[in-house]
Amino acid sequence: MELKQIVEENLISPTRLVALLRTHKKEVAETLGLSMDAISRKQRIDSPSTQSRLRELVEILIKVEPSMDPPSQRMRGTEVNRCLVLAA
Repeated sequence: MELKQIVEENLISPTRLVALLRTHKKEVAETLGLSMDAISRKQRIDSPSTQSRLRELVEILIKVEPSMDPPSQRMRGTEVNRCLVLAA
């Protein structure tokens, strides 16, 4: 995963992130403990707290990516949670 794939206007784009992970915004929001508004509404996406959570997820995914299945497979919320456990 490269940051340039998910960054838009110097912010992590939830839309690009879920497309790359082949999952849904709802799963990412639940995994990060965010509301759907936080990753759907422009003002909330831009907030430092939302960006911080998204950045933490991306950093964890980059660390565990070598041990994951090929990127062509859909990453479900449970796999995202597994990444969080592996990185801890």
